[in-house]
Amino acid sequence: MNLIKNKIFVKAVLITHRYLGLTLSFIFLIWCLSGFVIMYKEFPHIKEREKINNLTPINFKRISINPNQAWKFLPDNFKWKQLKLYSLIDKPVYKFVNENDSIILINADVGGITANIGEKGVKEIVNNYTKGQDKIIKTEIITELDQWIPRCKYLPYLPIYKVYTNDKSETIFYISSKSGDIIQKINFSEKVWAWLGPIPHWLYFKNLRINTNAWRAVVIVISFIGVLMCVGGIVLGTIRTLDSKKRSKKLSPYKKRWFKWHHYLGFIFGLFILTWILSGLFSMNPLKWSSEDFLVEDELVSWKGNTNEPPSVITNFNKLQKFGEVKEIELNKINNNYYWLAKYDDNQTKILFIEGLDSLPKKRLALNELMPSIKKLKVKDTITEITLLTDYDNYYYNKDRSLPLPVYRIKFSDKLKTWYYINPTNATVVRKKQKDSRFERWIYNGLHSMDFAFIFYKRPLWDIVVLVLLMGCTMLSFTGLKLTINSINKWYKR
Repeated sequence: MNLIKNKIFVKAVLITHRYLGLTLSFIFLIWCLSGFVIMYKEFPHIKEREKINNLTPINFKRISINPNQAWKFLPDNFKWKQLKLYSLIDKPVYKFVNENDSIILINADVGGITANIGEKGVKEIVNNYTKGQDKIIKTEIITELDQWIPRCKYLPYLPIYKVYTNDKSETIFYISSKSGDIIQKINFSEKVWAWLGPIPHWLYFKNLRINTNAWRAVVIVISFIGVLMCVGGIVLGTIRTLDSKKRSKKLSPYKKRWFKWHHYLGFIFGLFILTWILSGLFSMNPLKWSSEDFLVEDELVSWKGNTNEPPSVITNFNKLQKFGEVKEIELNKINNNYYWLAKYDDNQTKILFIEGLDSLPKKRLALNELMPSIKKLKVKDTITEITLLTDYDNYYYNKDRSLPLPVYRIKFSDKLKTWYYINPTNATVVRKKQKDSRFERWIYNGLHSMDFAFIFYKRPLWDIVVLVLLMGCTMLSFTGLKLTINSINKWYKR
């Protein structure tokens, strides 16, 4: 069938592209313009390294309650999954988190459950963080999420204090009254860039984003409609060009300026804007077709072990102090063996196993110490490759090169060809990649962020390529919006 001459098909494509364009042209333009910003600015968040660096060092001399005694203060129905020890307003506390992410603090000096932190306490936390250099203007307490903490993971930290300071950046601290954690730190400049970039680009509007399922549904639907619109435009543009060249040997049959420019720009950049919208759709993992990048419950049990009883051995924390001021200690487990992960400034860590008084801190675990847990991840399958990565590969990387190195990459022979990335400095699986998620990496990150290794770390080559493509797609979206406005004006005058 000659599609160029099939009037019903051409009209169907025209109607699809035109009317979907009427609804999405403005959104496409906003996505393109905000794309310039998110090349360099992300949604504001406080990084873990910054939080640890600004914590008050743990005063071990004040600890009179050991972890085993602290467990006894927990309610009987509190099934813990995480335990940390840190200093809260110069006092050591144990932070317990259960399976529902509820938080309970136990005083490590006198015992008992710690009451929620009040206004005076959060002011001390901010003063410690800023070293007293910034004056606190005011505080307010919120009992629901706001625009700068719009995700459900922050719900267990409510109520939250917002502490405003008088520094030049107009910084605001978000501090949990339950744990004393600084969960967000944001200033005026970051707010402005967020509204220009991440918020409109990712549809991070508070009332939508806090409902994860609704947010995912909206992004998926808009992206899917956008894909249909782009495909319709490419097909229609191709038909028009072939027909025009046959009739008059011209590339475009359009005489009106905006139609002609939209046709030309679509011919050049239409495929790129389609790949960006399509990859944005895949980022939502519709229908959950791609596996997750983290361990599922069965894998966690295989890696850590199946016991959830508190360790019976009392730890000599003094062993950790000779490496520097300890900012935080987290209890973890591998192959049913508990260990403390001590955190120092600048991402430095030490591992101390709870296996007796002779246990000594380690900078990292050797491969033979990790192997029992590695083998349990896939009992029925064999290991096909073990590689110690000292640089990033195509699946373990990030833009600012801040992920920890070295890591072990372990490949298995299972049907999904599973790869695990293991950090020996904290004895955890930091990433998992299977056949489907490796494919998704290319159709999402590759097409959306253009993070191909041959240009991603070669600046400003990556910047030039992405900026040129963004400018072309922006002009294409603008001409589409102009045609939409013209059509609305035309209908209005009728």
